[in-house]
Order: sequence, then C-alpha cells, then structure tokens
Amino acid sequence: MILLAGRQQIIYEVYLTSDEAEYIKELSQNRSDVPTILVLFEEKFTGRCVVSKLLHRLRSKHLDSKYGADRFNLVDLFKKGERINREGGTFVVVPSSDDFGFQAIHGQPKLMKEYAETYGRDGLKMADGTHKLSQHDSIFVIWIVVDCLLKSKIRRDLN
Repeated sequence: MILLAGRQQIIYEVYLTSDEAEYIKELSQNRSDVPTILVLFEEKFTGRCVVSKLLHRLRSKHLDSKYGADRFNLVDLFKKGERINREGGTFVVVPSSDDFGFQAIHGQPKLMKEYAETYGRDGLKMADGTHKLSQHDSIFVIWIVVDCLLKSKIRRDLN
C-alpha cells in the first residue's frame, strides 16, 4: 500500500479488509457507479482510499457474479415469472420475430389481476394535480389509468 497525504491508497484487492471488500460488493451489486463507491468508501473507512482502477475491476467482477457477463439475470427473471404463474398471476414472454431476443415480457401478479377484474375496462384510476402554476390559476390534472400490466395510459384534463 502507498501512503499519500495521510491516507492509505489500496491498489490491490488483497489489501482490503473483509468489511471493506463486502462493502464494495454491496455497493457494486446495488448498481452504484465507481465515483459514488469511492466517495462512500472514503466516508465509511476514513484514512483509506481505493484506487479507481481497482474499483472498476471489482465492480465488474461483482456484477458478473450476480448478473452474468452479459449483465442480464435471466435465471432470476424466469424464476420470478414461474412464481407469479404458480401464485395465480400471469407471466408471458413474447419472443421477437426479428432476432433471438424478446419482443415483450408481460407480468401481472395475482393482486393486479384481481384489480383488473374488479375495476373493469377503464381500470384503476389515479390522479395528480398541479395547482396555480400560471398567472391564470389553472389546475392541471393528470389522470392515469393503471392497466395492471406495467403500462399506463395518460389522459389530461384542464379545469
């Protein structure tokens, strides 16, 4: 390790304590970027600093271990889909006709399926309003119809 301005510069993974290594792993798997990890690490472990080159390597290693080298965790996605289907919901994957990918993935847990049946065609409505944002004291209300398939339609009403 190098001592610079009273702080230990960690350049190799073997110089990390188990707490430091676990902290970097958690931040990496929570999708924090390297500059954020640097700042949070230095706040938590005062007097110690990890060089960014090492953090880039460690972050990639942890993301690969969780999501795979392509960064998509399809195994967990399909496990979740199987659980949704088993619990009475709907999980459908529509394959793409252009390539070997997905055109769409529709997920509807059991509770959302019940909402859709209860509220019918117009669906569950939510509203959000903005008040007196202009000189004319207009109220702008955004109505959202939640269709329970992770898609929303927006209807605007001006009063």
